[in-house]
Amino acid sequence: ILNAANLGGQLGDALGNFTTLIT
Repeated sequence: ILNAANLGGQLGDALGNFTTLIT
């Protein structure tokens, strides 16, 4: 579960960075 949470957080961070890059 901890691994899944970490992966989710990392994915969210990457997604936010990608969105910021596009914007």
